[in-house]
Amino acid sequence: MLPLIATGGCLIVAIFMYVVYFKRKKSESTITRNFSICGQYTPTKFARADVFDKSTNPKPIIPVEQIKSLKAGPSDIKRAELISVQQYNHDSPQPFLKFLAIMEAQWEGRDTQNASIADAVVGFAKYNPEKDVTERKHDGTKSTLNIFAHGRYAHPLEDKNEFDIKPDHRSEGIVVLDEDNYVGYKVFRQKKNLEMNSIDYARNWEETSNGRFKHIPNDEEGINSDWKQKMRDMAQKQQEIGQKGVPILVLFGIDLATKEQLDKLKDVTTAFLDEIKPDNLMLSGKRDKKIADRAEEVMNHFLAKRKSKINLITGCADGVDSIPLRIAGYIA
Repeated sequence: MLPLIATGGCLIVAIFMYVVYFKRKKSESTITRNFSICGQYTPTKFARADVFDKSTNPKPIIPVEQIKSLKAGPSDIKRAELISVQQYNHDSPQPFLKFLAIMEAQWEGRDTQNASIADAVVGFAKYNPEKDVTERKHDGTKSTLNIFAHGRYAHPLEDKNEFDIKPDHRSEGIVVLDEDNYVGYKVFRQKKNLEMNSIDYARNWEETSNGRFKHIPNDEEGINSDWKQKMRDMAQKQQEIGQKGVPILVLFGIDLATKEQLDKLKDVTTAFLDEIKPDNLMLSGKRDKKIADRAEEVMNHFLAKRKSKINLITGCADGVDSIPLRIAGYIA
């Protein structure tokens, strides 16, 4: 009898594990089937989801060029095939600073093109008091959000202040869940076709570039002679996007949220997207891995409840931008 009992026990355990596995795979496949991926990525392989980085991207995805629904974005300052990735050298920083300036045009171009097809955007922002001295310098996530809010890829942007949770510079409308760790959220929606500001950002694009292109050598071989006009045209496109009144949800400090606070942010995100019902959803956020991991939990929570199909827009950067690719299983 004992061998039979043991065998029967193993069989029961095996059946139980199979059922659990089947349910999990069914749930995962359901999530995969109810969304598709689209978007543009930077043509230069730097800070991308398919590039290994020990701290921000220890598990890269497959090369983005292999994903047919994605395409390479613009490289308006210098042709991508002429760009060599540079590493920072403390003794000789100029080559890296020049490289970053060229990449800034790729990042802005990618985010502008992706923003142009979005019906809604969810952003993941953070305030770190230990880095307070740099908090008011260029922020790519908030720059992208400002395309929707104010029609310009820039942060800081004059006196505009929609997405700051910093106590002495806090934006109106932020719901704070944890004052000590700066956890909270905000829903923002600009009115459609609003006269956004008295300044023509397209004509005065350099004034709101926050010095991002000051290291571009105009006389260097390979630099496009018309790159300033292309940046001006891009700023014009951003103003057109800003006039659409695309709804914005921003989650703050998700990496430091407690379980209860994270559950609240999940519910807020799902309720926001259930109300908006976007066909094309864009994510924007930090490269920080912990923020990205928590943001992925939020999106999985939403997708598990979503019945109709949705397009997730990705720029294929590492961090938050890579979430749609990871959920879809494009891990290398």
